[in-house]
Amino acid sequence: LDDFMKLFHRVSNPDDELYTHYLTPTEVARRLPAVPASMRAAVAWLDANSLSHSVTGTGDLLRVETTVAVAEQVLGVKVEAFEHNRAARPLLRTVSPFALP
Repeated sequence: LDDFMKLFHRVSNPDDELYTHYLTPTEVARRLPAVPASMRAAVAWLDANSLSHSVTGTGDLLRVETTVAVAEQVLGVKVEAFEHNRAARPLLRTVSPFALP
């Protein structure tokens, strides 16, 4: 993880020769593969909360579609709608931190 973070800072630093030489999603997945036990735990938690999900991308992302009410309930948070005059629709975000068990 330390090497990955160093690379992250290098590609983000305008003074570095690697600036803007970003990794592709496949390269990121190769350097930071999903931990099988973590994926199993996340899927088990989603299943226990009856949340529909699918594995996406390079197999290291979970896509979950649910309602705001269900998300608030299972995460123990309040979701707020934020509007911006240049945005086509409100942006939904929590105002408090949350963590998955």
